[in-house]
Amino acid sequence: APLSYEDSLFVRGAGRMHFLKVRRIVSIEGRGSTTEVRLASGEIAEVRKSIGEWESRLPSSQFVRIHRSVLINLDYVDRVEDWFQATYRVHMRGGGPPLQISRRYASQLRSRLG
Repeated sequence: APLSYEDSLFVRGAGRMHFLKVRRIVSIEGRGSTTEVRLASGEIAEVRKSIGEWESRLPSSQFVRIHRSVLINLDYVDRVEDWFQATYRVHMRGGGPPLQISRRYASQLRSRLG
């Protein structure tokens, strides 16, 4: 079932359960059969869900795909910078390395950040 921005959920991670608040998710990166969920606290939860499963459940008003294996929460976007060969990187509040935006998703992100 779709989640709202105020929802919380239990997810199974690497050997333990995580209690996640949707609004505290900064970004989600696909890692094969698992995903790395970066939280506003800086914690990273490894979760057994695909990026597609996350995308279908998270509110599309807040979460946008920027790469085939990366979803970000628009609330945590700090800045977007030009990188090279017409690609971009997005810096997220709460740390973590900048995330590459693939050309395919760049215009979609630009229109969402308006």
